[in-house]
Amino acid sequence: MDSSSTNEVAHDFPPYFKVYKDGRIERYTAVVTVDACHDPSTGVQSKDVMISSETVSKANIIAISIEYRLAPEHPLPIAYEDSWAGLEWVATHSNGLGSDLWLNDHADFGRVFLGGESAGANIAHFVAVRAGSTIMGLAGLKIEGLVMVHPFF
Repeated sequence: MDSSSTNEVAHDFPPYFKVYKDGRIERYTAVVTVDACHDPSTGVQSKDVMISSETVSKANIIAISIEYRLAPEHPLPIAYEDSWAGLEWVATHSNGLGSDLWLNDHADFGRVFLGGESAGANIAHFVAVRAGSTIMGLAGLKIEGLVMVHPFF
């Protein structure tokens, strides 16, 4: 295969991504991430925890962000499953015996809110519905609400 055919675009989906004929994906915008840190001036502490190989102190919250796998490289329903696995992982801490000691000591599992924006709101909705229909519940985790910002269904 010559190098010119590897750069031939099969599908273009601006402003999101393009797919090359050889199967490669090129995203037009990068995923923005924030490094884990502790800011002594605000008291905000964040950390990264890998739960599968595949915070604001004034608001008195702990925010957990799920970095789910993205389509088209990973077709649906993988984003839903990754997000559900993240919530299940959080629930394993509700008895104070989870793998993350900091979360065991600081989170209030009786006041959990799910949220997302755009496609993330769709995923948060799915996770909330699944949690509500799960017979056994989520081991002491109580979902108080759902925040959907510009949901994309």
